[in-house]
Amino acid sequence: MTKQILPEPKITRVKRSPAPNTALSQNWIEANREKYRGRWVMLQGDRLLADANSAAELLQQIDVKGKFITAIY
Repeated sequence: MTKQILPEPKITRVKRSPAPNTALSQNWIEANREKYRGRWVMLQGDRLLADANSAAELLQQIDVKGKFITAIY
């Protein structure tokens, strides 16, 4: 017989709509993938704010709050 130490976890689901700029960012990536392949980019909607060789380098360039950051493959 096993003794339960922790209470059963409670799972809460929250339905969220995608960020309004997600589609714009995805369109930018499609249009610019070849030019920025292998780089890290920071986008706000369909605007490129910064790009760098690494995530660490990118994070030093600009405030990331509310920005979309991804590596381009």
